[in-house]
Amino acid sequence: MSLPAVEGVVPENLPDKDKVYFNDYATLVQQQGMLQDSVRTSIYQFAVLENKSDFTGQTVLDVGAGTGILSFFAARAGAKRVYAVEASGMARHAETLAKANGLADTIHVLNERVEDVKVDEGRVDVLISEPLGIALVNERMLESYIYARDHLLKPG
Repeated sequence: MSLPAVEGVVPENLPDKDKVYFNDYATLVQQQGMLQDSVRTSIYQFAVLENKSDFTGQTVLDVGAGTGILSFFAARAGAKRVYAVEASGMARHAETLAKANGLADTIHVLNERVEDVKVDEGRVDVLISEPLGIALVNERMLESYIYARDHLLKPG
């Protein structure tokens, strides 16, 4: 039995295929499967925390943040601000988790597609994301990463 998606958060102006996609990622069961993959999650955590110098004092954008786990790692690594971009209803849970862990001042959850995001600083220092999903490359996020790189990442 799967838990219901968080309703009413996916923008209405999206094509139907995108609404289906984002509603799928709004389920806690979908996120649970990724988070319970301890090898996968711990490797991401290790990669971020072992490279603190890349995050300390930086502005980070987490593309497709889901529950915000990478945003948490970036905040723990010393990021001054993290934009957790999540178009699905999971953004509500990510925001709740950030507040509950005392990170609401650092992690700013944006419930929109990365292609619609505007950040206060104009551009960010670091992009981070989990491109592998639960079935290697099934998330079809490549276009979103390229958009984020070209429009939201500082040159160099």
